[in-house]
Amino acid sequence: MDKQRPLIGIIAAEAEYIFFTRSLDCIQKELFAADMDAVIFSSLMMSGNDEFDAAENSVYDLINLDLLDGIIMLPTSINDASTRENLIERIRRDFRGPVVSFDCELGGFPSITYDYEPAAEMMIQHLAEKHGVKTIDFVGGPEDQFHNSIQHFFQSAMEKRGISIPENRIHHGNDWAGDFSGIADEIIANGLPDAVVCCSDLTAVQVLSALSDKGVNVPEDVLLTGFNQKEPYGTDYLNITSVLRDPTEMARDAAQYIIAKVRGDEYTIGSAKCRSTFKPGITCGCGKLNLSVLCHEATDNMTEMQQHGIDSYYNFMSEDMTAAETFYDYLWKVNWYTLFLGDFKGFWMCFNNKVMHNAVPEPGFTDRISLSFCNVNGKGTVDMMNKFPREQMLPAIFEKRDHPGAFIFTSLHFMGVNYGYVVLSYGDTGRIYDKNYVKWLRSVTCALEKQRRHILYNDAVTDAQVRDSLTGLLNMRGYTRIMTERCGKFNDPTKLLRIISIDVENLKGINDTYGYAEGDRVLSALGVAFSNAAGDSDIVVRVSGDEFFIAGIIDEGSVDDVPNRLQSMIDSLNSHDSEYGVNIYTAAVSAPITDRSILEKLPYDAAYQRIMAKDNHTKMHKTADVAVETFDPEERMNVIRLLNENLFTYNFQPIVNARTGCIYAYEALMRSGEEFRLSPLTILTHAEALDRLQDVEKCTMFNTMRFAMENQDLLGNKLLFINSIPACTLSDPDFEQLFQLYGDIMSKIVVEFTEQTEASSSQLKTLIERSQRCGFQIAIDDYGTGYSNISNLLTFMPNVVKIDRSLIMNIHKDKRKKHFTKNIIDYAHDNNFMALAEGVELSEELQTVIGMGVDLIQGYYTAKPSADIVQEIEPEISEEIVRLNRVSDKRRPRKTYFTGDEREISLMALDLDSYTDIIINKPEYTLTGNKNYVSEMSIRAKDNMDCRLDLMDIAVGNVNGGAAITVGQNSTMTLNIVGEVTVTGGIYVPSGSTLRLNGAGALRVNSVGTQTYAIGSGSTMPYGNIEIDMSGGIYIHLDGEKSVAIGGRSNDGGSHIRIRCKELEITQLGKKTLSIGSLLSPADIVIEGTHVELEHHSKTALGIGSFSDPCNISISGGISEFIMSGDKVGCIGSFNSCGGRTDMTSVRVITELKAKEILGIGADKRFGEIVMNDCTFDSFIEGAESVAIGSSDCEGSVSMRNCSGDITVRSSTKTLLGVKPENLIMDNTGLNFKE
Repeated sequence: MDKQRPLIGIIAAEAEYIFFTRSLDCIQKELFAADMDAVIFSSLMMSGNDEFDAAENSVYDLINLDLLDGIIMLPTSINDASTRENLIERIRRDFRGPVVSFDCELGGFPSITYDYEPAAEMMIQHLAEKHGVKTIDFVGGPEDQFHNSIQHFFQSAMEKRGISIPENRIHHGNDWAGDFSGIADEIIANGLPDAVVCCSDLTAVQVLSALSDKGVNVPEDVLLTGFNQKEPYGTDYLNITSVLRDPTEMARDAAQYIIAKVRGDEYTIGSAKCRSTFKPGITCGCGKLNLSVLCHEATDNMTEMQQHGIDSYYNFMSEDMTAAETFYDYLWKVNWYTLFLGDFKGFWMCFNNKVMHNAVPEPGFTDRISLSFCNVNGKGTVDMMNKFPREQMLPAIFEKRDHPGAFIFTSLHFMGVNYGYVVLSYGDTGRIYDKNYVKWLRSVTCALEKQRRHILYNDAVTDAQVRDSLTGLLNMRGYTRIMTERCGKFNDPTKLLRIISIDVENLKGINDTYGYAEGDRVLSALGVAFSNAAGDSDIVVRVSGDEFFIAGIIDEGSVDDVPNRLQSMIDSLNSHDSEYGVNIYTAAVSAPITDRSILEKLPYDAAYQRIMAKDNHTKMHKTADVAVETFDPEERMNVIRLLNENLFTYNFQPIVNARTGCIYAYEALMRSGEEFRLSPLTILTHAEALDRLQDVEKCTMFNTMRFAMENQDLLGNKLLFINSIPACTLSDPDFEQLFQLYGDIMSKIVVEFTEQTEASSSQLKTLIERSQRCGFQIAIDDYGTGYSNISNLLTFMPNVVKIDRSLIMNIHKDKRKKHFTKNIIDYAHDNNFMALAEGVELSEELQTVIGMGVDLIQGYYTAKPSADIVQEIEPEISEEIVRLNRVSDKRRPRKTYFTGDEREISLMALDLDSYTDIIINKPEYTLTGNKNYVSEMSIRAKDNMDCRLDLMDIAVGNVNGGAAITVGQNSTMTLNIVGEVTVTGGIYVPSGSTLRLNGAGALRVNSVGTQTYAIGSGSTMPYGNIEIDMSGGIYIHLDGEKSVAIGGRSNDGGSHIRIRCKELEITQLGKKTLSIGSLLSPADIVIEGTHVELEHHSKTALGIGSFSDPCNISISGGISEFIMSGDKVGCIGSFNSCGGRTDMTSVRVITELKAKEILGIGADKRFGEIVMNDCTFDSFIEGAESVAIGSSDCEGSVSMRNCSGDITVRSSTKTLLGVKPENLIMDNTGLNFKE
């Protein structure tokens, strides 16, 4: 592990306290200025529970001293004496680099300590001279070196002023959260002194509370002081008399000492310096209770709890993470809620290996650590397979970075169950975690424990179900469970899921010859052999009696040596002294991990390939069975007559287009007529026995082509399928005669033959050459049975592959049939064949094959054979086919169209041709469509390109969900709306790109989902520039928990929103909705001359602005209409602002707002500046708490000129104009506020 820069370890527990936070901020910044990285190891809190505290303190076991170049210790921050002493001893014994102790004398190490004598003098001097104190009780901490030194300084200061303190007035607590009632009893029993002096503010708070509980009033009955060693509450807030310490000089001294020693320079630690400030408070009678400050603080806390942040009543983080269905989902929810961590640079969750499956995890940390989740620079990653050795601590520390940074390590545990640890980084800012991080991490661990218990429960319940009892290998359920977890989000095309399917060829023979016990022994031995051959991260699965497979994840392009090892293991197994050898067949397939369906599909694909290989091998070794021929003499004579007199008739069965339900072709089916009533199979059997199949072939070809020639008007542009026997190919003279007679219509003929018919290679070659010369097409019949194999398809290169009815029958009930059939269809499409499903007789079969993407359908369900040519199938069947396509299109395989030299194309045509995506790579292009036909496609422009796209009467929706139209990265896309355009799924505008909308048409955008949007990026990504300049209108409907109509999560790149159109109507339903603007950053919004109508029915809703930051909003001309209901709603502004500006000119504002908490125009607090000119209002507001204009704290300025109208407010708590009189300008304004 090569370090980019020196790495300094900092050991500091409970760093959220003020003194430690300030110290660490200074230390980090000094190290960063010297181009050094820092790793901070910190326990967060002590509970008094031994198991909890042991797990919390285990973070110090992570410290790899070999990686550190220096150490800065804050020993007094570690409250557990045993942990502290063990750590110090380990550093003293094993570390050879420089160490400095901060704020505490530490034997054997240089120390930078605080001189407590001046601070103690300040305190005692004030008590003696200001208050005349003569008697004092001192409450110290544990009797250790540190606390004894503080006691010594206070006693010395007392003695100087003639104040003696007997032993019974010295008390020892734990200087931590605990029970101080006993100490209070001692103080009272000795007779109340004039003052009680405490060793820290934390101790002072608890002594005050204990005395108050016993009827002692501070400061009336006794004075009380603290001392700023640990300040969890802040003395300004509690008004405790205390001494504050500024650690800046001490911290700088400690950092500079380490920097110098690491660089090999000399450095002399200066004299102890720590500026101290005396803070008189109400506990000594000098301070007054500042009710105004306390009320403001209380109000801010209540507002925080009600609105946002970790303490908000509406923070459902714990519930949301606890409700995660899987560990994978839980990690992504953690990713979402990292928003509470502020402006962090990185967050990593490092888990002990297999901790989620361990009922009794070992204490401490495993040798291998699983880095299952991280979020770096705002990008979350979940990877269940990412592991690293524990001694590395965190790989990110050693990655190349432009700037130094700090990494804060804390343990991750729940009541003694140690999951591992987490690492937080604020980069090179010097920041440290705060109390909110402690709360946040507690919620994370509680939800994590729920996941662990759920996994353990599933393990216990399903272990017998996921493993084969004979071999101990996984079964299919176990395979699905494990690989689902390993494949993660199925979005990594560089990784391949590889399946090696294995079949034991001679297991049946072993069982029959040696008995089932021997067969079981062989299977157990094979299980061991397969496991030894598998890769380190592979799993071995037993599918059925003699069928296995090996599954694993490999890198694309890597060499897979498992097949070779597998054969070596079998050879080794067979080398033992045995009467027989074990034979296996194998086949391997792989696919990128980009689609969850591969988990189920790939094992069947591998099995299919293996079965074909085995069948071909078996076929080579079969010998023909000689059967005794028996036949019906009468049938034989009738067949002879049929052949001699050519008395054949034909029925015609429609072949239907699987997309449109229209008839595509007919198949001519041989019949014997009413006189004979012989089945085609009977005719062929007798003809073969008579050696007259050649005559059948000749009659069929001439009869059916004559029919096609004579009935061209009936057939129209439809094709005619004719059954052929390749082994009985027409002689050259016969075929030349056929071509002379019917060559003109041969382009409408499809000659089909069964694969099983054993034709010679010369006969097949003749058939293919005639097809190429004369123009008729070729179809392979009954594919998927007998000796079907891919090599035949490659040989014949047919136009159509007819999938045998044995695969189609009840296909909806049989997964194996589904996978074999889907394999055939996909292979056909990949090689430009059409796939036809034969024998469709049930609606369920129809639905299944359409869902698989079949091209043609033939069967009794769509149309029965008839002597007459029918022009269309039953309308209800045709409608069912079209309807099923609308459903199945959502599941169809991805197929991308790249624009070429053409300037215009029909989306409907592309959709009917099974395209799912269109990539625009031309600067100007036109897409046409039918507004009543939804093309299930996504449209995306190439990155780094400016383009104009004319959309003419199209309706488009993304087949795979997500955006229907995507602007390329660093691109500008202009959409010209012509006619009526409907988009389902949103228009994505990434940060750094620009979308321009213009045209006179109507744009409708609809989207439904948990987190959704219309134009921009939604609630999860930053958005780019959005510029709308249309003479037509935009109509948006969104239904989802979180939705943003126009805008997105954040405005990272200074993006803007500009809107000018005839009408903008937005309707949103959900929990958290925003019409125009940014969720988590300032927004720059300009709306001109537009009739805006926003309707929200959601828990929390905002019309125009930002949920969190100040905005610049300008609205001029037109109408702004708001209809909103929910818990908290707002029209224009920000829910949490500290500034910003809203300009409104010549706008008619209409509102109907009903909610518990309502904001009209402004912000929750410190709204900034509102300027209104020539505006009219017709507003109705009804709710518990309401602000019409401004904010409840009245911090900001309002200017209103020539404004009029009515604003009716019905609320128990209301603010009509939330602005101070000196900051309000009203010029010629007749605005009427009604209550």
